[in-house]
Amino acid sequence: MINPEHEQAQKLSARAMLLKGSNEAEARRLFARAARMELQALGKIPADKARTRGILSVSFAALLIKAEEYRAARKELLKLLEDASLSPSSRRQIEDLLEEARQKDHGPSRIDKAVDLQPSMQVARKPKS
Repeated sequence: MINPEHEQAQKLSARAMLLKGSNEAEARRLFARAARMELQALGKIPADKARTRGILSVSFAALLIKAEEYRAARKELLKLLEDASLSPSSRRQIEDLLEEARQKDHGPSRIDKAVDLQPSMQVARKPKS
């Protein structure tokens, strides 16, 4: 396991998947909690662990979409794309999820109101040209 936060995110996501179809509101709530845990996990990964950072970044992005937190996804995925260490594959996946969030965004996000997702995340910034 990468770290305890990632493990917790996986458990929450698995519980949410079991609820899809029977209790959508609770499933979305669990996906949002899993996204917050995944972001915390990502914040603990050093910049030189690019592959791990990419995996957690894509997971975080996907969890926000599953939580239907499209406004938060639009904001947070743009921040993820600033990470110069992202592999081309991770970058493409995040860009695809960002496009999905843009298409589905119809108003304020519940997660935007509940928590500031960014404080624990440190990214390697692209050098300015």
